[in-house]
Amino acid sequence: MKNFKRNVDGITLIALVVTIIVLLILAGISINMLIGKNGIIRSAGQASETTKDVSEDEQLKLAVADALIYGTGTLTTDNVRQGLISEFGENKVTDTTFTGTGPWTFKGERKTYTIEKNGKITSEGTPISPTEEKLAKKVLLINPDASTDYGKSPYVTYNNILCRVFYNDTDHGLQIISADNEGNVTLGSDSDFNEAKNDYNDLVNILNNKAKDYMSEADKADVTDENKIAIDARSLGSIAKLQGGKFQGDSVTEMEFESSYNYFTGYNRQFKVADNNYEDDALETTGQLKKLGLNATSRTWLASRETSSSEYSTWFIHRSVLPDNSYDYRGGYFLSFLYNGVGPKGGPKDYRKPSAGFRPVFLLSSDVKIKSGDGTKNAPYELEI
Repeated sequence: MKNFKRNVDGITLIALVVTIIVLLILAGISINMLIGKNGIIRSAGQASETTKDVSEDEQLKLAVADALIYGTGTLTTDNVRQGLISEFGENKVTDTTFTGTGPWTFKGERKTYTIEKNGKITSEGTPISPTEEKLAKKVLLINPDASTDYGKSPYVTYNNILCRVFYNDTDHGLQIISADNEGNVTLGSDSDFNEAKNDYNDLVNILNNKAKDYMSEADKADVTDENKIAIDARSLGSIAKLQGGKFQGDSVTEMEFESSYNYFTGYNRQFKVADNNYEDDALETTGQLKKLGLNATSRTWLASRETSSSEYSTWFIHRSVLPDNSYDYRGGYFLSFLYNGVGPKGGPKDYRKPSAGFRPVFLLSSDVKIKSGDGTKNAPYELEI
């Protein structure tokens, strides 16, 4: 019995010692996994630091993209500063060193960055690769001073329509326009005065609604803007600036045109007055068409009205623009006129039914990305959401 008891006690003691040794080994492994050179805590810390580095790198890339937008494709001291402020805040840009023409040095929280004149970024000597996910608003930049047509305004495809970048700024958002006319539109009437008058008065809505017909079915569907490539459309020559993030309607809503000439007495307040809708798009000297060289190859309607009145005649005109960026208000391209005497049709009123080309303009969603392409005519940018 004594020997048996000693044996049991011996086995129990050995088992206890082995258990303790195993537990110590496991504890050592666990501690090493947690706090060792390649441990979980250390790796988590390294991942956190890497994430911070990558985040700051991305902010720098966005800052340069913002600067290019502010400078319409060109980096300058002022727009580099503005781009950095937009991404990092004004308080973080106090350590920026500017040399006037570049390169520019920016001290971030993690690294010191150098921004070259051509937009290349290095982080303490290491190049920062461009982001894989390209936001269209950061890529589709315009530069009126560029030496190539696609440098001035890149080519883009939307709903199988070849387009050009038209605007990319705060007031206008990102807009693209068909590269040429998409067919002709006939307005007015050669036999019905009221039809001609109504087409003149409703000109802006007629053309803007036609532009929406060129949107894709997916973009016309009742879904949120975040799920659309184009969120709105308008006609060339309508109001270009946004209102509430979308295109505006007709700037003239009342039939306010009046004339003191006797021959016109019976027609006062039946017509809308002239407007200046077209100026941002198509002003002969400073309009966007002129600056970017985007005129179509044939006469194009502008969603804008012109009037002309004298003691002999009053004209109500649909504005249009010619390929050389000039205007021709007569030449058969007016809607109708009233004449003090015998008009071309043997009476005091003349009705015309003119035709001209039509160009839709699309407002892109802020979430649209570049899928492929390089912006040239042969490889236009393709968009995706």
